[in-house]
This record gives sequence, C-alpha cells and structure tokens, in this order.
Amino acid sequence: MASFEKLPARSGDGLRRIRVKLVRAHHRAPTDQTMWRPIFDTKAAARSWVVKAEKHLDYGHVPDCLCESMSSACTGLTTPAPPVEPPKPAAETLTLTTWRERWWPTYCRSTRKAARSIEETDRRWRLHLEPRWGESPLAAFDRLDIQDWVDEELAGWKAPGTVELIYKDLQLLLSAAADNRPPILTYNPCYKIRLPEGNGAEAIHTDTAGIARIADRCDFYRDLVWCLYGSGWRWAEMAGLRDDLVVTGNRDADDNGPCIDREAGVLRIHPELGCLVESSGSLASGPPKTRGSARTTPVPEFVFDMIDARLDVMPKKGERDSFVWHGPRGGLLRRSGFNRRVWRPACDGREEEPKRRGTPGRPAWDPLVPGMKVHGIRHSHKAVLEAAGIPDSAIEARLGHSRGGRGISGVYSHVLPETEDRIVKVLQSRYEAAILL
Repeated sequence: MASFEKLPARSGDGLRRIRVKLVRAHHRAPTDQTMWRPIFDTKAAARSWVVKAEKHLDYGHVPDCLCESMSSACTGLTTPAPPVEPPKPAAETLTLTTWRERWWPTYCRSTRKAARSIEETDRRWRLHLEPRWGESPLAAFDRLDIQDWVDEELAGWKAPGTVELIYKDLQLLLSAAADNRPPILTYNPCYKIRLPEGNGAEAIHTDTAGIARIADRCDFYRDLVWCLYGSGWRWAEMAGLRDDLVVTGNRDADDNGPCIDREAGVLRIHPELGCLVESSGSLASGPPKTRGSARTTPVPEFVFDMIDARLDVMPKKGERDSFVWHGPRGGLLRRSGFNRRVWRPACDGREEEPKRRGTPGRPAWDPLVPGMKVHGIRHSHKAVLEAAGIPDSAIEARLGHSRGGRGISGVYSHVLPETEDRIVKVLQSRYEAAILL
C-alpha cells in the first residue's frame, strides 16, 4: 500500500516535491525490504511509479532495475528512471514445444513409461500436435479452437480411437501446466471436448474350434497360436519368453523360480526382461506393460509340450537362442511380419496362387474370422473362461489386469489353487476336444 507526502518547498525554485511511502503488504515478492520512500517532482509521476511498482510486487518480482529506479528517485533527481514493464506471466511466453521439452522427460521417468509407448507418443506429437500447436503460447489455447481442431482436422480423416489418443496427448500436456506449482495455466482448456463416437463394436474373437482352424493354417507357428490361447498372454510376453531367466525377489515364494517351470506347471514373466520390446526398429528383452503384468500363470500340459518341442529344435549358441520362439531363419519374431505373412491370410483368407517355375503355388483359403487380430486370441481366452464360470478375479489376475479397485471386489478377491487347477483343466479339455474335430 502507498501513501503520498508533500515535502517543504525547495529554496531554489519554491516547488514542493512528493515523497511516496510504499509498504510491502500482501505481495508475493521474495524480498526482505518492506518499505520504499522515493521522491518525485509531481504527484502524477509518483502515482505512475506506484502502479508499476505494485505490479512488480504482485507478480512476485523485485528486479534490480526496479530497486535502482527507487533509489535514483531518492537521490534528488528531478526525473526518476522509469521502471521496466512487469514481466509477462509464464503462460504468455512459454510455448507448447518448450513446455513439453521441460515436462515430458520427467513424466516418462516417474511413470516408468515403456519405450514403445514413448515412441508412439513422440510420433503423434511430430505428426499432429507440433505442426498445429507447437509454437502457440500456453495462454493462447482456447477451448473452442481445440474443439474445432478435433472436429475439422482430426475427426475427418482419423479413426475415432486415433483421434482420442492424439487429443489425450494434448490434454495431458495442458493438465500438467495447470497442475504445476506455481500454476502456469489457471485452468485446463481441454474441458468437455466432444470426441467423435466410435462404432462400438466389440473385439473380434472366436471359440476353441476357431482357434484350431486358424492354428492349422499358421503351419510353422501353429504351436505359437496354441500357446497364446493356453496362457492368455500378450504377444510381447509370449514372444519374449526365454528359458534362461529366473524370477527372484517376490514376496510370494510361488512367484519365484524359472520362467518356464514345468514342475510347478507355471510360466513366469520376468519383471525386467520378460517381454520382447521393439524400440527404434530393433528387438530386445524389456519389462512388461505394467507392474501387474509380471505374473505367474498356470498353463495346461499341451503348452509345455509345445514349448519343449521348440527348445529341442533350436540349438543353444547365444543369448538370442534362449528365446523359445524364432522365425524360420532363426531371427526373433516381429509382430508386424507375423501379422502380414501368417496371421492375416489365416483369418481373412487368400486367393489361389498357381504353380510357377520355382514356386509350388498355394491353394485358396476361405475366410475364417475376418478382421480378427492376434490380440483376439486373448479375448477368446477370456471368453472361454467366462463360459466355464471362472470368477472375474481369477480371470483378471491371469490376464495381468488390476483388480477392481478399493471396494469389496478389489480388496477381498483372491485366487485359490483349486480355481487355478480348474482353469488349467478347462483349457486342456477344450484343446483336446478341438484337435479331435
């Protein structure tokens, strides 16, 4: 708060000068100085100085230039040095690109974000977010502009699921700016943005007999399809299965042991090297999708028979040979190549290729389950267990999902050994019935 005092007239010109008394009260300025008393020739100049000085203090700054202008006004100069304009808020100067460079690495490290997920998010940033919003100051974001961007630039040529992913990337960036301390944004502009509606279709899946028909068409990878079905694992978890890894350090003794444990009748996912992760075009062992995905899964007998047969075929020469699944030439399995060469023809069918010189030709296949993805095996696995009356808690634990929340179903749901034995028997009996058809 400020007050003005008229000083006695000067002996030279007889003018009366104005002294300002400015007290730091209810300001955020980090300074020990609590009072200033500059002197001005006119009251208008004094008022102008007070307005600018209080803006500085309100923004939490006491820059040297302001202190110099205060001290120079007290030295008897007829015109004090004009103070600089108060600094602009961070939201007006900080662009979305600069904010992401500061925030994104910390977020990835704190959340243990997977390398593949980071690459996908960076790709969406380069293609969709940075060209449109990269140079925009955070204060320039407007809810209506974001809604127009979603409706006109994204929804017109992107699938609803892709539009949602791109929008969530922007929402996450602006939410972090609003949650920062001190806040960079006073609110998140991504508020009640309407996204395009999806088709609502459920994931394509099939029954055990359908899995058997698809597996027969996969030929060299027939056993891989059945192992995915018998375990309910994700592609990266099964493709990354190795016979040289041992899980240790878990509180439950049953969760410790070799990743392929035939004596215990379980497969284990190593918490650090349990998945085949694709990063920057290369394949290597890495952690699973979530912490809950590092789990122990009882599997039926036919899964171990197929894994043992694979291990007997592949000679042990190095770390790469410790993987259970390989391509026809001994390389590691890449999902895109498997999907293009093996899975899509098996599910969608193919046209006949006549015999030519140097090629045996191929017969035509009718479609079996058009559009089904490799992940559909996991959906089929869940559908079979539900049909057998297996409790949801046991299915969620088997698939590596978090259980229910903090309610009764989340806190007091546990899986007993007899439930796991029942799951194994159901899968084994379904497999035996399917191969006899």
